[in-house]
Amino acid sequence: ARPLIVWAHGGSFLGGSKNDPDVTSLCNHFAKRGYVCASIGYRIGIPIPNQTNATKAVYRAVQDMKAAIRYFRQDAAGAQVYHIDPAKIFAGGSSAGAFMALHLAYLDQPSEIPSQIDTVTMGNLEGNSGNPGYSSEVNAVINLCGALDNKTWMTAGDEPLCSMHGTSDNIVPYSTAMLYLSGILPIMTVDGSYSVNQYADQIGVPNVMYTYFGAGHVPYLASTAYMDTTVRFVSNFLYTQLGCPPSDPTPYPN
Repeated sequence: ARPLIVWAHGGSFLGGSKNDPDVTSLCNHFAKRGYVCASIGYRIGIPIPNQTNATKAVYRAVQDMKAAIRYFRQDAAGAQVYHIDPAKIFAGGSSAGAFMALHLAYLDQPSEIPSQIDTVTMGNLEGNSGNPGYSSEVNAVINLCGALDNKTWMTAGDEPLCSMHGTSDNIVPYSTAMLYLSGILPIMTVDGSYSVNQYADQIGVPNVMYTYFGAGHVPYLASTAYMDTTVRFVSNFLYTQLGCPPSDPTPYPN
């Protein structure tokens, strides 16, 4: 029985694919380290680029990610095709996929559902994307260049978090700032990785953060060196979540 990482691709909720090179590479790297990895598809599309429609897009995508996690728990309880340990499941993503993983973990109370969401038509936090009757909870979150709508949704006792983000990211803000769709259209103010990291420290949620100083959005997409750093940093974090000593305890230069 292996730990599972469910990965989600980027694309600003407008495009992208589960076969994108960054998530494919992450899956291959972590499969070689003994994890079961799944790169998932999810509903995409923002008909009119504004805060309401962007919020709905994130909400739908999170529902789909929850359904994927339930799917693997359903398999573990039945056919056991994937040989996963249902008590060791992590949610991760790149860019928009990182938004999904963050919101899956920390948008977890009905009172936190944004006002733009009509739960009658869109469903509750779990959604109706399939595989009901199983938990969609995760053990920890891997946030690669993502952001959270509201960092205060995170509360003491919530899931541990691993974040990595570039200081020169002009797509998803490193700190708290305006989010621009495709880097052009202003949508809403979000809390980037640095702000989430600082708030997690403040309330005692276990977390680690690596800053790609001077780097832009998803620098590991086109750089073997950045991908190597990303895999090693995330791997060390996951080792601690599994109760193991880190595989590469050498401190990373920031």
